[in-house]
Parts: sequence; structure tokens; C-alpha cells
Amino acid sequence: MIFQLILNEQTPALPLMVAPERWIQENSDLLKSFLAYTVKRGDAVGLAANQLSLDGERLKSRFFAMQKNEKWCVVVDPHIMDRRGIPETEYEGCLTWPGKKIIAERFPGITASYYDINGEYVQSEDFDGFEAQVFQHEYDHLEGVVEKMVGSDYQTFRNEVPEIGRNEPCPCGSGRKYKKCCGKNH
Repeated sequence: MIFQLILNEQTPALPLMVAPERWIQENSDLLKSFLAYTVKRGDAVGLAANQLSLDGERLKSRFFAMQKNEKWCVVVDPHIMDRRGIPETEYEGCLTWPGKKIIAERFPGITASYYDINGEYVQSEDFDGFEAQVFQHEYDHLEGVVEKMVGSDYQTFRNEVPEIGRNEPCPCGSGRKYKKCCGKNH
């Protein structure tokens, strides 16, 4: 199986699976190969299937891999059931947009359900801190959440641009004032 990262293209929204247990059983080799491919990438803590092509065709199955408790796992057909805490604006890297940052609003804790690589249903699992951030990032890929350019960074459409004063440091990390950098054309 030849996986290839699809660069600089939005990930399409993927519908929930109809029979996840059967799909997992029928696609066991795909899931194991995807996991092996992801583990070999030293530049990722998570990777959604629809960020990749397989033998030239974009993967359109609802799953992702992420590091959890310092080990890699595959999350199939996830659903975020609860979001906890006050959402925070986070800067994130993304393999889809090399060299760019995504500005996204993330909750510090979530509760999710999903199927694991063996087809076992995880009815309710809490994710906190960095793991919650990674889960939400990869989940957004599966949901087809669209990102837009804000200066030299990307921002998700569903989140508002953070309020930045003209004389504050630019959030892109350039070291310049906002008015002389990304805020120049606003």
C-alpha cells in the first residue's frame, strides 16, 4: 500500500459509518498499514485518513491515528460527545499546510466515543490537555472543517479571529507589531 500526504488541500467532510465493526473487520490490513505509516512519520502526533491518498486515491474513510499515553492508536468513526472547560485559542501545525500554523479554538477537555483498531467500541473516554487538542484537530479533518488564511496563518472558519490590538505583537510569530505585519491590510 502506497500512502501519500495530500498537501495544501482542504480535507472533505466524511459521513458517519453505517456498520463500523464490519468495516473494521473488512479493512484490517488498511488500518494496520495506516498505523505503521503514521508511526514512521516523526513529524506528527496525529494524522487523519482523509489527509492521505492510497495508491493515488484520497482515503475517504472516517478514521485517524493519534498518540495517546505516549503510544499510537487508531480511532475509527469518532464522535465528540462533550466538550469541557473554556475554549482556548491555540496555534497548531498541520501536515496538510507545511510551514503554516493553524489558529483554532480548542476545549481543554473532551469526552468521545469511537471504535478501536480491533473493532471494540469505546463508549466514553475522556481526553484532556494536549491529547484533547490533537483529537479535536484530527476530528476537524474528518468533519471537513475549513481553514482560511489570516495573514500568514490559517484560521478555522467556525472560529472568530482573536481580537488583537494594533500595537500588540503579531500572533504569527514574526516579532513585529500586528499593524506592521498581518494587520497591515485590515
